[in-house]
Amino acid sequence: MRTLLLAAAFGVTASAAELPPLFDADGKAVDAAAGPAKKHRILMFAGLDTPAEQDMLGLIQENLKRIRRSEAASLWVVFVAHTPRQAADYCRAREYSFPWLCDPAARWLAPLEVDYLPMVVVLAPDGSVRYRTTAISQTLVQSVVRHPERVPAAVR
Repeated sequence: MRTLLLAAAFGVTASAAELPPLFDADGKAVDAAAGPAKKHRILMFAGLDTPAEQDMLGLIQENLKRIRRSEAASLWVVFVAHTPRQAADYCRAREYSFPWLCDPAARWLAPLEVDYLPMVVVLAPDGSVRYRTTAISQTLVQSVVRHPERVPAAVR
């Protein structure tokens, strides 16, 4: 199945249709339980099927460059890695573009084994890995973003 970059920095293109309750008109994720005052930004990536189609590292870096340090305080990242190369590219892009958020715990992405893929990763604004799973759903993303205290920071 072909997947595309679902959302650029702070924005939603295809992802708005896929995860409607998560996003407001500005492409910001809304915590419905907390009301309109509490908003989270979600940067969502999904890898392309073949390395020839896109340079994932370049694609990710381009989007991460747009994020200022002050804005990163409310940024959640959801990343779908379909190949070990995509996971490693994401790790490198994050180190280059998010040096103030880089958590050594995220380095587990680099040596992923093929049987763990596709892998979905949810990273908190502080850079910690909040969830790792092989299946993603709207409910999962909503629950992790809305109630991070219920999800251990350690990789599951």
